[in-house]
Amino acid sequence: MSKEQLSEQEMAAWMQEQHKALLALSRVIKEHLVGQPGIDCAEWLHGLREAFMRLKAHLKLNYDVKRSGGYLSHVLDLRPTLTDQVGRIKHEHEEILRMADWIATELEQVRPEDRLLIADCSARIQRFMAITAQNNQREAMITMLVFNQDIGGID
Repeated sequence: MSKEQLSEQEMAAWMQEQHKALLALSRVIKEHLVGQPGIDCAEWLHGLREAFMRLKAHLKLNYDVKRSGGYLSHVLDLRPTLTDQVGRIKHEHEEILRMADWIATELEQVRPEDRLLIADCSARIQRFMAITAQNNQREAMITMLVFNQDIGGID
């Protein structure tokens, strides 16, 4: 996907789809974390690993598209003054993916009997999802600013 391939409406629709998918994946993980059993959590741990890997893959694909000429480039074409803000968002994407790699590695190493490590992983995943949501909000604010100003806003 590149800015030449998508109209602003198509870009907005794609962004909405990505946001809905991210919310759905996050909801699955949150619900999974709440349901952590007190004992015999091997199956639960396997489910958490799978859910986190789906979230990680979604974020990687999403950020790759945005970096490779997706709508963030279009934002800069319309508002070059936002170069620093867009640069920070792109850098945060890299950091988020690194965090996801670290969490995924730890999730693969933790064993069902590692109750403290599982609790630590669970807390880090919750923080990771909060950081991802904050990044998504900053990105949405910049995008709304640019496109609403460009098309005159909504009356």
